[in-house]
Amino acid sequence: MKELLITLCLFAYAIGFTQTEPQKAESQDTLLIQMVDNRVKLLQDELNLTNTTANILRKKIVEYSVEADKIIQSELPYNEKARKLKSLLYYQEIELKNILTVSQYYKYVNLTASN
Repeated sequence: MKELLITLCLFAYAIGFTQTEPQKAESQDTLLIQMVDNRVKLLQDELNLTNTTANILRKKIVEYSVEADKIIQSELPYNEKARKLKSLLYYQEIELKNILTVSQYYKYVNLTASN
């Protein structure tokens, strides 16, 4: 649940990010990268991730954030955007299961459920 909330916050940030002037985009790119880096650092500490796994996870979070931004900025009706974002979260969760070990994944689930 917390992962969904954090992801939705990143998506909301992406909306504001794309609706700004070009000169502000660079500083917002930096802010987005900092947010992702902070999230990955937290997960790396809590789940005892290797640097390689943390880097893969970082790339995936950025990738899914970009895809979410494309959906949000599209001309699709609201209900279609919601459906596509829900689907995107579903596939992100599947990839997370493939990236983490079984014990790391269950730690992750417990971590997000408790917060």
